[in-house]
Amino acid sequence: MKWNVLVIGLTLFSVYTLINYYIGHRGATIMRLMVSSRGILLYWILFWIVVNLYIGARFLHGYIPAPVDRWMIHVGSYWMAAMIYFLMIILAVDALRFLFRIMSLEWPGWITSDSGIRNLGITMLMIVMTFLFIGSINARHPRITRYQLHMPVESERRGEMTVALVSDIHLGTIIRTSHLEKLVNKLNQIDPEIILFAGDIIDENVNHFIDENMDEWFLRLDPPLGKYAVLGNHEYFGGHTDKIVHHLETSNIRVLRDEGLLVDNLFYLAGREDLLSSRYTGQERRSVKQILEQTADDQKPVILMDHQPKTWDEAITNGVWLQLSGHTHRGQFFPFGFITEKLFPEDWGIKEQNGQYLVVSSGYGTWGPPVRLGNHPEIVLLQINY
Repeated sequence: MKWNVLVIGLTLFSVYTLINYYIGHRGATIMRLMVSSRGILLYWILFWIVVNLYIGARFLHGYIPAPVDRWMIHVGSYWMAAMIYFLMIILAVDALRFLFRIMSLEWPGWITSDSGIRNLGITMLMIVMTFLFIGSINARHPRITRYQLHMPVESERRGEMTVALVSDIHLGTIIRTSHLEKLVNKLNQIDPEIILFAGDIIDENVNHFIDENMDEWFLRLDPPLGKYAVLGNHEYFGGHTDKIVHHLETSNIRVLRDEGLLVDNLFYLAGREDLLSSRYTGQERRSVKQILEQTADDQKPVILMDHQPKTWDEAITNGVWLQLSGHTHRGQFFPFGFITEKLFPEDWGIKEQNGQYLVVSSGYGTWGPPVRLGNHPEIVLLQINY
């Protein structure tokens, strides 16, 4: 293990532990009004077990039974979402307390009393539980997002085409076959001419994909112009990239790895390796220019799949008509959408510049907690006229 990876990991774990201690300490203050000292000890034991369930499952994966592994991942991931909202609420309360102190104001007695503190704690818990419930329901009900585009072609051929874009399914321990079944049924109902998967189809470990025969569901998709995919960062994280590519292609999904091809003698479809792939392969991904020099000509428009939308400027410079991306999840839970808005040229939706387009999907699945707040999972449908 590289030292810089170890240092980063220990730093993140330390920050995670401090945040949870801050939350746990505030919780203990409230619990002391309701339970004995033994109850407080039990509270802290259970608290730290829940806090470390997700991390523990990642370290113990392969050494514990699969049902236990899934349970630990599920409960631990839900805690991560709860942690974010507990932290936000407690910080807001503490900031208000600090403001009252510097202004020499007194808290109302109904808040500072024992019953007031208990009620405040119960209210915080109910708010967080409500957020998790709403976010869980939202994450399980993807929407259809539609865009209409006109593709410039250098011929008299005219028509229309429906392109389905799906990104960030994250099939694995949390996103299981039932979620994939809904996706396949919906896509078959829509009946697009071509289906494009913009990365993070599988969440690191391909074993769940194999064990649950998920390839059989992908085989039920048979659009006339084919199924194509690029890899996302999560297909590299687990170290099973080649195995993932093999099983996707067994599902009749053509994986484009810094390459392109002509589709229906109408447009070129190109796919790039993920922006982070070089960290795992030791090789820099090919530039858009290098890919197009070998696969395209100036007479037909180019649709480029690139998991992360960070390098849209490179696509523009090289004359790409349409780039399709995912990765951002649009922040997945509020308020992280404000961060993704700053990190990417577009974190969700469609953006146009001089007749060239970028479409970014918020993704079909979730990473970590199966919770979405402030955004929706989606299938993107592009109605393209030419």
